[in-house]
Amino acid sequence: MIFSHDDMIRITSMMTEHILAMDDQQSEGRRASYSKEEILQKMRSGHMMAFDEETCQILMQRGVVKDPEDPEKFKFAHDIRVQYLPIVPLSHRQVSYLAENYK
Repeated sequence: MIFSHDDMIRITSMMTEHILAMDDQQSEGRRASYSKEEILQKMRSGHMMAFDEETCQILMQRGVVKDPEDPEKFKFAHDIRVQYLPIVPLSHRQVSYLAENYK
């Protein structure tokens, strides 16, 4: 899939805004909590539905903790910034181009 220069700038801008919003949440100690069904859906959709429910249950043992304020809800246990993958994988050349032309 090839994106135009304008598309790449727009996508990179959206990803940057998303990452900065997540950083604000992390630094303020706020993380969203989800029901078990929502967590399972996020885990599956975040991996393009490659994981079945059984696999997600196993991953939840280490990657999810109960919300201390609401025992019916769960939070991701890891720093979400570490797991954030860009929607569009950029090549080294593309990253260099964006860095050189960032204004």
